[in-house]
Amino acid sequence: MLLVLGRLGRVLLRFHARRHPVPSRRTHDTALEVVWTLIPVGIMAAIAALSLPLLFRIIRIPPADMTVKITGHQWYWSYEYPDTGGFAFDAYMIDDKDLKPGQLRLLETDNHAIPPIGTTIRL
Repeated sequence: MLLVLGRLGRVLLRFHARRHPVPSRRTHDTALEVVWTLIPVGIMAAIAALSLPLLFRIIRIPPADMTVKITGHQWYWSYEYPDTGGFAFDAYMIDDKDLKPGQLRLLETDNHAIPPIGTTIRL
């Protein structure tokens, strides 16, 4: 903040109306605008060129043992297990008056989705 304020003060003192009674008529510098547009584009292209091959190499999805379809609604979650014949249930928030000691307000639900241990699950 101090650096910006210092630079602003320098500009105000250096380009004051008393020092420059006739303002510059130059509106823009095309070469400068092209340069400060192309440099960030080049940086972004370099980042993309280096990261996309790596991203495609690390996305190896193992075959799933089971699938769970999870849908987030405004105040609850819906879970569906299509591999098991369409078994589905909803998990609603527990009301504040029904919370037990140790339960977290706005985070506890009446039904929990408990995944099996050692199973690859596609969500």
